[in-house]
Amino acid sequence: MGLRRWDRLRALLAHAGLLPFIFFALFPFYFMLVTSFKSNAELYNLKSIPFMVQTGVITDHYRYLFLKTDFLIWMKNSLIISVAATAISLVIFYLLVPARPRTAAQGGKA
Repeated sequence: MGLRRWDRLRALLAHAGLLPFIFFALFPFYFMLVTSFKSNAELYNLKSIPFMVQTGVITDHYRYLFLKTDFLIWMKNSLIISVAATAISLVIFYLLVPARPRTAAQGGKA
């Protein structure tokens, strides 16, 4: 019983050690999300708290992004380029994989 409790405590401490890294990785996303729901006046007010919305949530920035810009076209173009680049990389990789064992078997450096 004591050993099992010690294992749980050790696992808990190991995971607790990851919390600062998780916070460090996720904080920019939290800050972007909170900032996107603030009004322009609140964004430029130096006396406001930057980590929370104080005057009320607005969706004006999202409305502007989706209705007055070509954001969806930009996202589609980015998706096409990333899928094409990944597909080309995979094709090249799978074409070169059979050549590797032959060069290693012939005394070539792997």
